[in-house]
Amino acid sequence: MATIAIFASSLFLASILVLIKAIEIRLNKKSFVLRLLAKLDERATSTALRIKFLSLLLIQSARYMVLVKTPELFKEWVGETKNKVLVAYRERESIIMGKRNITNKGSVSFFLKKIDENRESGRGKIEESL
Repeated sequence: MATIAIFASSLFLASILVLIKAIEIRLNKKSFVLRLLAKLDERATSTALRIKFLSLLLIQSARYMVLVKTPELFKEWVGETKNKVLVAYRERESIIMGKRNITNKGSVSFFLKKIDENRESGRGKIEESL
């Protein structure tokens, strides 16, 4: 129903404008209604051009975001995920292979301390005393 009402009113206004233009052409005299519409036509054209420019600017910005920024963000996210996976893999690998963290007071530390003492004394070799 609304479509019919809008179409009928548009057809009625278009018919009136055509009738006014026909009278203007026949009398060779500008009518008030058409002069007013001519002024509105210039503003409508400038407004349409401004809207077109802004819409093209918006489309260009969206295209830049989709084609340039999204792949960069995706590569960055993939790199971060890859680093996290590698760290987790190395931790699990060290646990499976039996690698241990050496504490400062363990037997290995004592052995290294003995080597260091022998270097300071100038002997250069390790002597085992049982």
